Amino acid sequence: MGSEITRVNIKKGLLFCPLISILLLTACNKHQQDSNSENKPRPLVQSNEGEIIIEGSLAFYWNQLLEPADFQVEKEPAVSAWFDFPGTWNYLEIGGKKLPGRGCATYRTWFWIDSVMPMAIKTDDYCNAVKIWINGELVAQGGEPGSAKEFHKA
Repeated sequence: MGSEITRVNIKKGLLFCPLISILLLTACNKHQQDSNSENKPRPLVQSNEGEIIIEGSLAFYWNQLLEPADFQVEKEPAVSAWFDFPGTWNYLEIGGKKLPGRGCATYRTWFWIDSVMPMAIKTDDYCNAVKIWINGELVAQGGEPGSAKEFHKA
């Protein structure tokens, strides 16, 4: 499976990527630093020859597959930890316990893009299932994330 590109029309203003639901069924080899922080995520958005690269701290919701409606309530779900993206959660600790390589989680971030041009999302070859939502709209999906192995389809 190669890189996937999904075209998305994004209006000038706030690009709100409320969540990326990912189910990892195997441990990946990238090193992930523990980033338990009380600060809101501040993803670093860099332009490199027309590309926008997202790196930095994302809100991480362990063992929860959330959708945009879950954030349209008076009390939003509590953030489990702040996650350094890109990376894997294999080295992340929550409540003093290291996370296993298998499980499910939701990642959430938001950032501004000052453009009215159509844009695309390029994702790497993942060892999991993923849903990518932007401004409440499902714009990309690979497999079907599930909260248990029997519900997951990569």
